[in-house]
Parts: sequence; structure tokens; C-alpha cells
Amino acid sequence: MEMNINLLKEKGKSSFRVILGISSVLIASVWIFIRIIGMEIIKPVDWIFFGFFALNGVFHFIEGLGYFFGKAYILINPESISIKASALDANQSVIWSEIEVIDYTPNILIITKTDNTTLRINLFRFNYVLINEIKKTVCYIANEKNVPANI
Repeated sequence: MEMNINLLKEKGKSSFRVILGISSVLIASVWIFIRIIGMEIIKPVDWIFFGFFALNGVFHFIEGLGYFFGKAYILINPESISIKASALDANQSVIWSEIEVIDYTPNILIITKTDNTTLRINLFRFNYVLINEIKKTVCYIANEKNVPANI
């Protein structure tokens, strides 16, 4: 049994975010353009305003097209457990040969390694069905590997 889920693949293209991104860049550009045409001094606040809207617009535009920054996944196989809940989270992984005991408390997998360190894998970002699938897969592989699992 193996679980391999790309958590970012579920999101698709969003025309609203593309339009929002283009609008934000246009607002930022028009703001500076009005200052230049009006022969006004462009103040630091204007540049901050421009930078905020331009970067926000670029971010929304890229996200709206379906391109993502980073990866988010769940990979549970006979070699390792590896979970990265979002693009901004750190990867939490452990090799099965290093696992001594697996415990489960609500929304947290607590993995005790053979060197007596523990790894706490938070599952709070996942829905109930996905958490149950993770628990089922971990329990199945733990039984195959003779690793005690209190799940």
C-alpha cells in the first residue's frame, strides 16, 4: 500500500485571480503614471504603494494561471513517511528503518525514532477523510514492517 498525493495539483486556473492580478498591476502603474504626468514629486509612500500593488498583482496573476511556488505533498511508502502540508511548510520525513514506535494523538502523528528522538507530524491542515487515509496507510505499512503503531 502506498500513498502519493500532490496537494497543490487540486487547484486549477482561476480567471478571477488573473483579472485581480492584472488590475492590481494596472492600478500601481496608473498611480505612478498620474504622478509623472502631473509633474508631482513621487514620494516614498507612492513607491511603497506601487511596490505593494505590483507585487500583489504579479502574485495573483501567477497563482491564477495555476503556477505554484514550492511543493506540498503526502508520500507514504514502504521506504519512508514524508509530509509537506503546504508550499511554505518544511518537509517532515522519516525512513521506516529509523522508526521505533508510532503514536497518534488528535491530528498529530508522534514518531519515536531508534535514537530516542521524536518527530511530530501535524495533520491539522488536512480534512477528516485524508487524515483517516493517512492513518490507514501508516498502520498498514507499520504492520508489514513490524513497527508498533498505536493508531
